[in-house]
Amino acid sequence: LYEQDGVLYLTLSTLTGVQEGRPTAEPIGFVLAGDRLVSVRYANPKPVAAFIAHAVHEQALVRDGLTALIGLIDAIVDRLADELENAGAEMENISQGIFAKEIDERRIPAAQLTAMLTRVGRAQSLVARIRETTVSTIRLLSFLNGSAPLHRPEGKGHRNHLGSLQTDCSALLDHASYLGDNLTFLLDAALGLISVEQNAAMKLFSWAA
Repeated sequence: LYEQDGVLYLTLSTLTGVQEGRPTAEPIGFVLAGDRLVSVRYANPKPVAAFIAHAVHEQALVRDGLTALIGLIDAIVDRLADELENAGAEMENISQGIFAKEIDERRIPAAQLTAMLTRVGRAQSLVARIRETTVSTIRLLSFLNGSAPLHRPEGKGHRNHLGSLQTDCSALLDHASYLGDNLTFLLDAALGLISVEQNAAMKLFSWAA
């Protein structure tokens, strides 16, 4: 993140690969020079593709480089919120399996316990990548908010938009931290179920001996 000769150079770690089941944070570069915006990317995250498709029909979104940049960041933040919501729903499903109301329903076969641990691990990976993208976005927004283009008279509307995005990102970061703590709790609970099953099996072996 730096400014040189009136040109802004920005890098953002962006969540991608969720639909393929391999969530990662790929860097995207932005160069903002006057009214022109150039993106340098070797991945095509879903929010970027969605924004481009939207801009084809609503060209006001890309009337200048700064507007396009903020619109792209807004789309990325919206996508992060959606993925956090999906991660929360997945965790709720895992929780219902671990803390079933009836005791007999908690006696989960080994194969299902293995699958449950895999689901916990994949959810943790997704939340970690979301946190990484959110932290990177907060850094970019802070830098952009202090840059020269945002302090021109016509930049007031953009400053308000950036302030709203910063608030959203802070809320997402807090929620991601909460989900991360909850995942740790679910992992401990799943391991506890495995210990209970192992102890029950050992009691049978001891009785047989």
